[in-house]
Amino acid sequence: MKKVLLVSNYYSSYISAGTSKRTKDIKNGLLALGWECMVVTIKRRGQPLNKEPDKNQIIALKTLSERYPIPLFNNKKLYKLIEKSDIVHIIDHWSMLNLLSILFCLLSKTPYTYSPCGALKPLGNNIIIKKLYNLFFLKIIFKNASCFFAVTYKELNEIKNISKNKVNTYLLPNGIWAKSENSSSNIKIVKNSSKYELPNKYILFVGRLSIIKGPDILLKAFLKTQIKDEYGLVFAGPDDNMLYKMSKSIKKSSHRKKIFFLGAVSAQERDLLMKNAILTVIPSRNEAMSMVALESSSLGTPFLATKNCGLDDFKRNSSGFICEGDYKSISINLDILLKDPEYLKIIGENSLKYVLKNYSWESIIEKMSFYLDKFKK
Repeated sequence: MKKVLLVSNYYSSYISAGTSKRTKDIKNGLLALGWECMVVTIKRRGQPLNKEPDKNQIIALKTLSERYPIPLFNNKKLYKLIEKSDIVHIIDHWSMLNLLSILFCLLSKTPYTYSPCGALKPLGNNIIIKKLYNLFFLKIIFKNASCFFAVTYKELNEIKNISKNKVNTYLLPNGIWAKSENSSSNIKIVKNSSKYELPNKYILFVGRLSIIKGPDILLKAFLKTQIKDEYGLVFAGPDDNMLYKMSKSIKKSSHRKKIFFLGAVSAQERDLLMKNAILTVIPSRNEAMSMVALESSSLGTPFLATKNCGLDDFKRNSSGFICEGDYKSISINLDILLKDPEYLKIIGENSLKYVLKNYSWESIIEKMSFYLDKFKK
């Protein structure tokens, strides 16, 4: 049986990180196609490995710091794991785990493929560290990779430009499972069946409360809208050092009772919240390709995203709304869109059809399997 080792800085059912979700979907898809898959990741608090349904396929490495994870591990064990693999697939960027895996790939002559997931350019926190990381390691990563997988056309061109077309690069976007019992038209959710006491009409943010995801932009935009008396705003996702500041900013607002911070939610709760939402908003400052957009579309709920999310094709196909990445643009678009709920329903129906036709994991992972098979030992 062909063996692939997936290396991902985040991998857990208890977080909403897009790279974790992408890794899980890739693993499940490759398993279905006959690959033997193992995952190496970083062990983090609040993410119990013993409760993971695929715990026997996960190796979680201890670390000195979760914020700056430097793995503590048995070198020989990790080396043997890589040596026994036919190929290694590395997901995400800015990771010491990636560098250690690449070192062992070179020592064991095991080929590796690389998917930076939109993170090649230094953005967000720790800019200086990220610049130094690229300065010292990016050329090594490019030089020795069998190929790169880009999530969007924009990232595809970015990789080609940075590598000067010296690395094989293929487009493999994020996807949704067309045949899943919990996706698309197969899911049936009763309106207002949520355990949360939310208003009948609300707009939704799903994801970490982190600077990159832009929840603060959405909060400011909502408070500037004309529709804030009629709609609620729901944030569903774990805090990443922004909740205190956001909560403090609305403490004196007369609309604070219309704003809800739910914290981390399960996949089922997320789907329920999306299905019941009038609109999902994705205010990211930078993102390779938003999984939230695919998940929302697969439930027939339209989305409004900034132009930074790699979703321009949805706008071209009347399957989603795109705006500038600032609070003024989001606020204006919310006022316009929420005044026409019938048009929102039409776009929601279009987005469902579009995502099932163009973004099914079934077809995406078949292509990935072909490339992994091509470059394996």
